[in-house]
Amino acid sequence: RVDTIGELGGDVQSKAHNLTSLRKKSTFFPKGCKTKSMDAFEELVMREVERIKRIDKNRMNLNKEEQQALADLRENKEVVIKPADKGGGIVLMDREYYIEESLRQLNDGITYKKLK
Repeated sequence: RVDTIGELGGDVQSKAHNLTSLRKKSTFFPKGCKTKSMDAFEELVMREVERIKRIDKNRMNLNKEEQQALADLRENKEVVIKPADKGGGIVLMDREYYIEESLRQLNDGITYKKLK
């Protein structure tokens, strides 16, 4: 609902408008195009859409052994797992090496400046 106030010839008028982005569904279909074949095709497409909606999108793509291996890697505090900079892969590093390399890069005075 939107209220508008306008002035016409010195008189103030107020109008209330009901706005909606929803419209009544059109039933228009070009003449000669609505056939039993079209109805059957539409029904098949709608069934397929509904079937796809019901598919479990969170289904695992790993078997139980792979899931266990992944869980073991996540729990291992001796390694660090990070996404690769390029290629969409992953990088698995020894934690000590990861910390040393991080500090080496951060202490590079050419690239980084220490803040006080």
